Amino acid sequence: MDKKFTYYENILSEGLINELHDYYYGNILDLSREKYGEGFVEKFLNSEAPKVLPSSVNITQDHQLRILDELYHNENLPFFGNKKILRGSIGVPMRINNFLPGGGFPPHTDNAWGSMTLFLNKEWKPEWGGSFVWYEDDDTEQERGHEVQPKYNCGILDCYPETVEGCLHRVMEVTRERITIQAFFGLGGHYVNIGKIPDKYKYLIPKSLVSIQNTLDKDNER
Repeated sequence: MDKKFTYYENILSEGLINELHDYYYGNILDLSREKYGEGFVEKFLNSEAPKVLPSSVNITQDHQLRILDELYHNENLPFFGNKKILRGSIGVPMRINNFLPGGGFPPHTDNAWGSMTLFLNKEWKPEWGGSFVWYEDDDTEQERGHEVQPKYNCGILDCYPETVEGCLHRVMEVTRERITIQAFFGLGGHYVNIGKIPDKYKYLIPKSLVSIQNTLDKDNER
């Protein structure tokens, strides 16, 4: 199987991406304090090694469903018409990932049938670092890799017929705050409470997922 990431532009509609930016971009640290408690962010900011994620907060279900709806209907994206995007994308919620100066992420792989890294910074300069780099083989020393600079409403997607261990990739160290929306699809074993999904989005639910949810509901009633 040919495993690779693909770069896409204009992933979401202008209205939705701007709403996401305005809601999360200026509030990410406050949302982190709300999730982790007072003092968490300050403790991390004072740490000598903030090399991974200082804060990673789940986006709202409304935003998540609206993103899924647009991914499903965008014929230029690999998720077009694919109802499997619901599986694993509720049980494993989409997140806002926030890298502060000095942060980055070492080479790693993800196990899923699909993923999305969507850039939420409206401005980015190459000298600020923060590139998404992926490799066609696992040797990061010999291979330069494919490097993508953050760009607003653009991102890196992969999609396969089944769950696989994807390409090796990393985030280079940043000198400015770098914010992305991160989604994984098909991690397995994660199911949504169908009753909580608004009717207008229920078209996304695969029949197999309905069957599984009904079984889980019956088990819970016992």
